[in-house]
Amino acid sequence: MYHMVNGEHLSTIFDDGPTVTFVSNDGHRALVMEFDSSAIDDTEENWLTSISFSRVLDFHFYDSEIGLPLPNESDYEFALIEVENSEVIDLFKSSRSLERTAMPVTRLGDLHHYRVSFDDHGTYDVVCVGLTVAYRRIAN
Repeated sequence: MYHMVNGEHLSTIFDDGPTVTFVSNDGHRALVMEFDSSAIDDTEENWLTSISFSRVLDFHFYDSEIGLPLPNESDYEFALIEVENSEVIDLFKSSRSLERTAMPVTRLGDLHHYRVSFDDHGTYDVVCVGLTVAYRRIAN
């Protein structure tokens, strides 16, 4: 099961694939994903969406053509979703890996499994503590 993340300009049907950047701040990893999220309108501008995932603990890219099967395979949209009953978060729980670290990163209850899929490109899975979404107009 999954639910759509609420917000504007979160559809990925207008872009072939995002730009993905990893950033490290104070030992915490963040991931920024940017993609075109709208059709060109009368002003010849479109929307660029930027999703910033904070405190990333796990990241996977699954290629549409040659990639491995997705965990939670039926949880899929061409948009930003949050996977409920995540197999990946269950692995964190069963491995007790967060309890074994010298400096605990976060509590299991704080983890979220987000998924973003792009047609003819692939799917990105991100397990993190949170995210922020921003968007802006850009010229075509």
